[in-house]
Amino acid sequence: MGYYHNSQNLDSRIVQLLEKITIDGVRVIDNFWQNLIIQGSGSFLGAFFAFLFGGLAFYIKKN
Repeated sequence: MGYYHNSQNLDSRIVQLLEKITIDGVRVIDNFWQNLIIQGSGSFLGAFFAFLFGGLAFYIKKN
C-alpha cells in the first residue's frame, strides 16, 4: 500500500480502494442501451395500462 500507507486515520478498506483507483483508474460503465430498454418498456407499459383502464371505464360508463 504505497502512497496511502502513511495515512493512519483511514480505514484499511478505504486505503485498498484508493490504491486500486490509483493503479486501475476510475472506470465508468455506460449502460445506455440497457437503461433505454428498461425506461422505454416502463413508459410503454404505463401508457398501455392507462389506455386499457380508460377503455374499461368508457365501456362501463356506456353500459
